[in-house]
Amino acid sequence: MRSVPVFGIFGKCLRREFVSPGLLIRYLLSDFVEALYGKYNALYNDNVPILSLSTEEIGEKMRGRMAYNDSGVSAVWSCGDAITLTTTNAAIIPITGINATQATHTESYAGQDISYFDMEANDALFIPGAPTSIPEQIGGLSVVVSDTQNVLTWNAVAIDTNGAPVQALFYRVYRDGILLADSLTATVYTDTSPIPGATYAVTALGNNCWKLESEDASATPTTLLDFTTSTLAETVTITWTTDVETNTFGFNLYRATTIDGPWTRLNAEVIPSKGGGVYTATDTGDEGQRLYYRIEEIETESTGSASLWYNPSHADIGIASTPYQITGLSMDVASDQNVLSWNETVSDTTGAALNALVYRVYTNTDAESTPSSSTLIAEVANPIFTHTTPITGVTYLVTAIGANEWRRESGAIRATPTHLLNFSAGVIAGAVTITWTTDVETHTQHFNLYISTPSTPTWTLIGTENTKGSGIYTISDPNDRRNGTFSYRLEEVEVAATGNAKLWYPSISVGIGPNAVSLMRLQAQSASAAIWVQLGGVLLVVGSVFGVKRRRRV
Repeated sequence: MRSVPVFGIFGKCLRREFVSPGLLIRYLLSDFVEALYGKYNALYNDNVPILSLSTEEIGEKMRGRMAYNDSGVSAVWSCGDAITLTTTNAAIIPITGINATQATHTESYAGQDISYFDMEANDALFIPGAPTSIPEQIGGLSVVVSDTQNVLTWNAVAIDTNGAPVQALFYRVYRDGILLADSLTATVYTDTSPIPGATYAVTALGNNCWKLESEDASATPTTLLDFTTSTLAETVTITWTTDVETNTFGFNLYRATTIDGPWTRLNAEVIPSKGGGVYTATDTGDEGQRLYYRIEEIETESTGSASLWYNPSHADIGIASTPYQITGLSMDVASDQNVLSWNETVSDTTGAALNALVYRVYTNTDAESTPSSSTLIAEVANPIFTHTTPITGVTYLVTAIGANEWRRESGAIRATPTHLLNFSAGVIAGAVTITWTTDVETHTQHFNLYISTPSTPTWTLIGTENTKGSGIYTISDPNDRRNGTFSYRLEEVEVAATGNAKLWYPSISVGIGPNAVSLMRLQAQSASAAIWVQLGGVLLVVGSVFGVKRRRRV
């Protein structure tokens, strides 16, 4: 068979050569298949699943492969998928699965990146991998502080300082820089022998090839010198005192109705740290309620914003107690002063023992007024008060403030002195008649007339007159009065609805001789009045509160 000259019309030959007919057929067939797939590929956007290389490309690939086989290339893998390549002879080194910036060129095949590195003889090339991974600082560090143990908890590590996912291989707990616990896989640790003022630090080791330790999150429990509560009615005052505070940002105060919570934060903003000292907060509750309070200390952000929880304290809000209404209100009425006295408060409205913290005295021209609409003129510790600037027609109200946390005010007892237009005595021999005239009477129930005699100096009731609202009243002394000085006194008793107050008005005195037989009409209008009727020497002296009116000899 004769050779046929071929000038590369169909194939890739660049020079004239003689080939056998069989080889020529192969050339022609190869060129035909390549042209066919080229057209097909152009029509279907390079998505033909099989693409044959040209003869020249195959040769290039074979030459590159032979160089690679002779390169003596070796690779060392290190943490983070970093690779170090070394070669003995020059070659292009392909690595599947990476897309490196140092690569001569890259391609993608079957969904994987392939990077090609053009390396010289005795060359070395470092291909960096992922950046060094250090676990992020522990978050959510919390310490429940007590005298017998401190319980530390924290959040599990989830990312590194680059924001990439990472888990903790284990955790470490330090106390004052000394390793206290190592290889902890749980996010909790209990220190059963706590040291006051000691600082805890918690770190995480990354569960990767680096196994590097995170920056620590720390917490330094503050020594609470006291944590107390007090109540005043429905108001609760919470006080705590700290020693030196270390890395403290501030405090939060929580409340619960049970010792186990749930706990509700009371302060809207963190209570700023003072560095040490006294802190006070207030709260309100309901009558008869027990409330629990708990302090959370927040540490600075730079140390991890740890939370430290201290033992709770509780407050009991008592049952509301109101003093019983004042009893026994009595008033000595005079033109220059009114002296009020009353019984001490000893119980509340339920009958339970309760003393008065103070008594309050009010005045008002409206006899039906309440304390809230009246004028407070005095607060006194004892059940007596002298009003040195009395006003005609004014009503007095007296209340008690309970000596307990509620400080509630009792109902008011009141008294309204009646304006006496006159108060006089008439004597016929040994018979004495007492007459008085009133202006408007307010809350008056009745009047009582009392006498004091030389033989019985205490005041003795001799007559009673029910109220008329106003007008003239007369009571005759039922006994014959001779040879002595006899004093009469008027008592006004007010109605039960206002407290049955008793008002005493100025007394008058009548001196009668042993043989009085003549008629006299005498008047007196103050406690200093003295009316003398002296018969036997047949001299009558008619007196009044303002002095001797006249002398008359019989």
